[in-house]
Formats: sequence, structure tokens, C-alpha cells
Amino acid sequence: MGSANASCASVDSPTGQEEVRYADGRRSVIDYTSSTAVRLSTVTRVILNGTVTEGRGKGQSARRTVMTLATRVPAADCLLPAPVNHAAGGVQLDVGPA
Repeated sequence: MGSANASCASVDSPTGQEEVRYADGRRSVIDYTSSTAVRLSTVTRVILNGTVTEGRGKGQSARRTVMTLATRVPAADCLLPAPVNHAAGGVQLDVGPA
């Protein structure tokens, strides 16, 4: 997934493709075609929306929610439009009808 323009000073709306591998050896490929990204202070929420295009759940809708919390951002890092490479947070993937 691409999010090259996300930094501690801005946030973009990524799109892309993800391969999910399950414990039973099967897999799904999800194409994310739209997203929303919101940053409020040190919390960033990105919601990606797409469709399962291959494997388990093919044809179903998919939604990945990513929440991150910047625990320490050096002041100098915010002067450059560099990507955020690490942040604490959580991820949830929902596949199927909303």
C-alpha cells in the first residue's frame, strides 16, 4: 500500500493491494481503491475500502482500519516531508457485508 506523502505534518489517503494469508494455507488478495485519512493531534486514523479480488471471500467488500498514535515525534522530523516509518497503534480487517 502506498502512503508516501504521510508524515508528522500531513496525512494522505493511500490505496493499493494486500495479500492476506490464513492459518489453513489459503489466501485472499484485496484491492483497496479508496480511503480516508484523518489526523487529530497525535492520532491518525486511515480507513481503506476495497474488494477481495482473489481467493477466500472473492467478490466480498473489505475494509481495513488503521489507527496510530505518535508517542514521540522529534521536532526536527516535522520540518521535512519524510514518511512516518513507525508508530504504535492497531489494525482491523473486516471482509463481507457491512
